This record gives sequence, structure tokens and C-alpha cells, in this order.
Amino acid sequence: MTTNPIASQKNTASQKNTVSQKNTGTLRAIFAGGGTGGHLYPALAIAQALEKKRGADNCEFIFVGTKRGIEYRLRESLGYPLELINVRGFLRKIHWRNATFPFMLIRALWKSNKLLKSFKPNLVVGTGGYVSGPIVSRAVANQIPTAIQEQNSYPGFTTRRLAGKVDRVFLGFDDARKHLPAGLTALTTGNPVRSEIGSVDRAEGLAAFGLDTQKETILVLGGSQGAQSINDATLKNIDSLSANRQLLWQTGRAQYDTLVSAVGSNPNVRLFAFSDKIEMAYAAADIAITRAGALTIAELIASVTPAILVPYPLATANHQMMNARSVEKRNGAKIVPNAELPEINIIEIAQSALDSGEAQKMQNELRSWNMQAEAPASEMIADDLLKLVIQKEQAL
Repeated sequence: MTTNPIASQKNTASQKNTVSQKNTGTLRAIFAGGGTGGHLYPALAIAQALEKKRGADNCEFIFVGTKRGIEYRLRESLGYPLELINVRGFLRKIHWRNATFPFMLIRALWKSNKLLKSFKPNLVVGTGGYVSGPIVSRAVANQIPTAIQEQNSYPGFTTRRLAGKVDRVFLGFDDARKHLPAGLTALTTGNPVRSEIGSVDRAEGLAAFGLDTQKETILVLGGSQGAQSINDATLKNIDSLSANRQLLWQTGRAQYDTLVSAVGSNPNVRLFAFSDKIEMAYAAADIAITRAGALTIAELIASVTPAILVPYPLATANHQMMNARSVEKRNGAKIVPNAELPEINIIEIAQSALDSGEAQKMQNELRSWNMQAEAPASEMIADDLLKLVIQKEQAL
């Protein structure tokens, strides 16, 4: 598969922050999804697969996001032009910002329409987050081929609202189907991950973080924002880390400085706030302690990394617990409820899984899933999207 857009530079033309019209043979696609890595990285994986199949010279892609999202922080290394739309969700509690929501939405729809007219895409793909709603809905209204990729067991608001209107719906978990309109044709593909996930060997991963090749590695991963409850539980029990183990700890930006100070100069602990080369961390890990976001689970499967899953308890409709159960029931991971973190030693649980051979059994199970898969999710999605575009072109 082609090189990760985050980790490398594309050609100069596609780096420009302007959009240009090309000949009719070019696949012009808009990817709308952001806020967190869970929405951005699936879009990048799909774009990557489309470039592989169609040829990078025959593709022109732009991404749509917000200034508050991870996509904006990574804009210099994104590899694609990034267009910004200012939009937020409607807050469920009483708040003054809700009074401005209708005006913000109208402006977002107007800007989406303007972008569609100037870029003239022949495909629009939404991968979640509030920003995907306006651009996908305007693409539907303009009869442009559209698709939604839903990562979670419980579909997000945009997916639930637009699933019956778009041309394609791709599901990360088949359980999401029961929350969508009856009779909807949706393809369960699993969640797309970037090609680098699972392609890095252990030695390279360990070297990237300066870790000891003779010690087993526990990866603590809270997602792009970090996870305070997991951070607190890790810090509280860090002294239980055995001498033959080391800890690779992604803290999130907000707590990084505090935790670096608290940990001090422990030679068996490496902390990092965030990395756009997370494939290195997975490669180094013998077991992970993570949240149960849909993308994280897809990356754990692709990298064959056994895990202790701690679902975020405030996720909409408890979808992270649903995600985690779908893996645990197939013996690919172990669940620890977030509420139990103050009472248990999360590091000891991970070490026990390594000592008992439970982690090895999880790894074997995850490896069998990858071997049984017909194709990576990103390639399955790309194949279907290209068929959609051809069908639409032939119908004109």
C-alpha cells in the first residue's frame, strides 16, 4: 500500500492550500471527518487505498475539518489541502452557545456548497465528527456520489441522520446496523487503518522510542486526547512495574508536563504526548492498556497487539463498551471497567496477562482474524467507492 500521508510528503501540487480543477479522468474526492484521530485516520486510510488503486497522479483529494480538531494540528504534515468549516454540535445541556448554533450551521452549509461548486468533486466521503454533516448533506442535495464510514457499534448522529440518503454506508461493526434505518444496504468492512499499522517490526518500534530490546513493553494509550483516569491509575501503580518490563506511555498533551515531572527519571518509562507515527508504538508493545475507541480496536487487530481495554464510560450510548465486548467475546482482549481503576492495579493486570500466557493467546486470536480477512477494510471500501463513481459516471 502507498506511504502514509501523515508520515511523508506528497507531490508539490497536492500540497498547495488551494484546489484546482483537473480533467475528467481525475478522481476528485472530498474527505470530511475530524476532531479526533478516530475520525481523521480512517479517512486517510481510505484516501491511501484509493490512490493505490486509481494511481496517485489520477487523484486529487482535499480534506475538510475544523480549526479545533486534530486535523488542524497536523495540517503541515497531512499531505492534502485542508479546508476549514466552523461548526459545532448542539449541546444537550442549556448553554448560550446553542443560541448561535442555527447561524453557525447555516454558514457551514453555505461554505460547504461553495466548496462543492468550486472543486466539483465526483465523490464525497464522511468519516464522522460534526464537520462531516454539512458537506455530506450538501453533496447529497447536489446529487454527488456520497458515502459514510461509521467506526462505532453505535452510529454517530451524522450517520444516523444521513445513512438513508447517501449512496454507500460502510460499517466498522455489524452491530451498528440495528441502529440504522430498516432495509438499509450497508457493507460491514471493519474499520480502515493506515497501511503502516502492523507493518513495522518490533526492533524498529523499540528503537524509535529508545527502549530496551531485552524487556517486554507495556503500552499505555489513551487516544489522541489522552485519558486521565488511565493516566491516574498508571501513575498510582507505576512502582509495581517489574524489572524485566518497561512502560511506553502516551499521556495526551494536557497532562504530559505534569506526568513527566511526577515520573521523574525512571529508566523503564518512556512518555510521549502524541505521535503521528503510532505504528511504532504498536510494534514495540507486547500488551497495551487502552480505551476502546473503534479506531484503536482496529489498530490493535491490525498490529496484532493484545490489550486490556478500559472503555470510556461517557461515550454516547456506551458505544466503547459495546466495541470492547465485540473483541472480548472472541478472546482478543480483556475488559476492565473504568469505574474499577481506583481499586485495582492496572499494571499488575497487564503483567499477569503476560506472565500467564493470556496475552499470547489474545495475540494468536488477533492474528487469526487478520489471516481470515478477505482484504483490508480500506481496500474493500476503496473498491466499492470506485464502482460507485463509475456507475454514476455511466448514468450521466
